[in-house]
Amino acid sequence: MEFKSAGSEALLLGVVLYIHHTTRGLANQMDTTTRKLCNFTTNLRYEDLPAIAIVAAKSRILSTLAVALAAYDMAPVRIVRKLAQPVAAGPASAIFGSLIKTTPDMAAFVNSAMVRCLDMSDSYVMQAVSHPADAFPAILAVAQAEGLSGKALLLATAIIYEIQCRFVEVVPYNHHGWDQTPVVALGAALGCGRLLGLDEEQLRNAAGLAVVPNIALNQTRTGMLSMWKGMAGPACFAPFGADELEEESGLSQSLDTRKAEETR
Repeated sequence: MEFKSAGSEALLLGVVLYIHHTTRGLANQMDTTTRKLCNFTTNLRYEDLPAIAIVAAKSRILSTLAVALAAYDMAPVRIVRKLAQPVAAGPASAIFGSLIKTTPDMAAFVNSAMVRCLDMSDSYVMQAVSHPADAFPAILAVAQAEGLSGKALLLATAIIYEIQCRFVEVVPYNHHGWDQTPVVALGAALGCGRLLGLDEEQLRNAAGLAVVPNIALNQTRTGMLSMWKGMAGPACFAPFGADELEEESGLSQSLDTRKAEETR
């Protein structure tokens, strides 16, 4: 089987944590769309969520955990789980279905891989396709590492869903040969940024640094599928590159670039 968006989450979390402490002075460079996304992220409060939205967020969390645990023994999940080293000190987050605690980026990566492996998590199909649950392991990892409340997690869940779903309502990126990975990275970056208390300027940097290096071809989801189909999204959270991931873990990756035009 395969999973779709785990590696992007580990690198992404490291970037967000870095921005949390370093960025200043770029507010005037923010474009209108990014400003709206960052403004929404910083201003939405738990008290603003209607009761039905809170129930929906809880339902999505339960669904996400269920499909992740169902994939616990799948071959790709076993492979990446071996890469997660336990930590004895510092920020740590749990691997689904185990007592292992590892760094937040690795937890986000492995758990997102579990969410995507069986391809049974939620889908939102509009102008393009989104699997919003792929970003949930990232915000959960941050919430655990920072010792945040359940309300904070539910608010971040609402944010990642709203951002990803609104994006695919208007941007038909699949039709132009692109995968959903940048949308996962965008939602996760802003959701994690809200949990970490980033201001709008820092969120702008987090969004850019998350999206730009995680634009992937939709070719990974066509033709002969490999394990990388499920890794492309989670890879935005990984603290290493795709080549290192394949070399160290043995994950299969197959891509016939000659057929790239067929995805357009």
